Amino acid sequence: MEDWPYAVRYLMTAAQNASNANGHAMTSPAHLSAVLYEMPPVRAIVGERISAKAIEASVLVEQRGGAKKALFTKYLEELLTGPAPRSTQSFLERYATGHPTAAKNGLVFAAFAEAIAAVLDTPRLESVIREPASKELFEECPVLAVAFVLASKNGHAFFGHRHVLLAAIHSFDKALRAKGKPALEDELARITELVDRTTPKRAPTDMSLYATPRLFGILAQALTDGGDAFGPKLTERCANGDDALAPLMEALRAAVTRLREGS
Repeated sequence: MEDWPYAVRYLMTAAQNASNANGHAMTSPAHLSAVLYEMPPVRAIVGERISAKAIEASVLVEQRGGAKKALFTKYLEELLTGPAPRSTQSFLERYATGHPTAAKNGLVFAAFAEAIAAVLDTPRLESVIREPASKELFEECPVLAVAFVLASKNGHAFFGHRHVLLAAIHSFDKALRAKGKPALEDELARITELVDRTTPKRAPTDMSLYATPRLFGILAQALTDGGDAFGPKLTERCANGDDALAPLMEALRAAVTRLREGS
């Protein structure tokens, strides 16, 4: 698969992770559609043409199996190894062809393949996902680096949008304490508990740390937009649409104001 763009390689890995998590025998186009739908910019592009219920229904009917690692369906295997053009757009236009439960959703993604590929193929995305704690990224977007470090330190199987808010609250709590101001102790405890409760642990022998599809999409859009969207505004993007994070985000905004005003 190394001859395919990074976006396609990520989609296949994420789809296989989803299939394994569900105990399914095969990694199918239904899992790929579910991964795509988790990405905020992709969901924004397709709009109401696909529903969460339709995505869920197509995944639920996939056959369960006993293998620890699901195999790709025959069609996906042929697509990945065959003569198809090696582009993200081409893959999105073809991946769901003929699949009994995913074809309908796949046709929608296919219709917007060019627009979706333009976001997912954004430059630097691979280096950001692979090395989120690099020196360069730490200077550009420290909250992402801290999120990765905290996820790794806590033995989590993946890092996602909630880890970013955890990192932001962790950092501002530290800054407030350093200035002798009321800290974010309660908020830090709440986000820590939420992240720990909703994030599976990785196996002791597994050294990889997987970025969730939602975070992948958020980072892809931020890099596509450019400017300061990738740095200071990343926490806002990660909190957007997650009701569990709304009160914590409000507390974080208030903490930012306190620090800026010196109150």
